[in-house]
Amino acid sequence: MSQTLVAVAIDLDRLTTLVAPGNAFSFPEGLSPSAQEWLTQLRTPSAVENPQGDNNSEFGYALVELAELLGERLNLPELEDVRGIELFEAAPWMASGSPVPLPMYPDFPFIGFLPRGDIDRTINAAKETLAQAADESTAGFLDGLLTGYHQAKRMNRDLFGSYY
Repeated sequence: MSQTLVAVAIDLDRLTTLVAPGNAFSFPEGLSPSAQEWLTQLRTPSAVENPQGDNNSEFGYALVELAELLGERLNLPELEDVRGIELFEAAPWMASGSPVPLPMYPDFPFIGFLPRGDIDRTINAAKETLAQAADESTAGFLDGLLTGYHQAKRMNRDLFGSYY
């Protein structure tokens, strides 16, 4: 199975508000009933400390679905032959964790976010990684990631990412 990095240009404040504990706002049209169910649980503070069920990764997938619905998914190249170390050197924000508290889960999706104020610094770091890319496949991916960073900057949006 190949891995996928999804990057979404988004207003993180809107995302975090929709799943904040005690929030009664409706979820946007198009969100699956399953995702609504998982995200509604996050509105209860005890859901993070004492989640019900065995598949806590569904909280992460539900958050990814909401982010894709609220934001604009950036068109990134496939990860096929990109080594994980190069990915995380060019996208260190992917190790930041979720912008909202989620119950612990041991597997995919990995979630990260990048505030719009940090995009310029991340562009510079990605350029350095691109200059040292090991092969054409990796260079192509890193170039596409740089394009995504520039798109988010032009849109004045934050980035939300998932890797699965």
